[in-house]
Amino acid sequence: MTLDLPRKNLIKQILISYEIEEDTNMVVKKTHTRNYASDGVDYIDHSTSEPLFVAAKNEENEFG
Repeated sequence: MTLDLPRKNLIKQILISYEIEEDTNMVVKKTHTRNYASDGVDYIDHSTSEPLFVAAKNEENEFG
């Protein structure tokens, strides 16, 4: 995760990643949101994890 430090005029950043969890083979959408305060110093982070589907297992990929 790489989100910027607070700076003037920065309001919000959102980082979305899609990952395959090794133990469940589930594709998961992970969202990290950073809302910056108007003072240019403080921020609040929020994360969500949304399971999407089970990745297909076959011999041509490393998903299972």
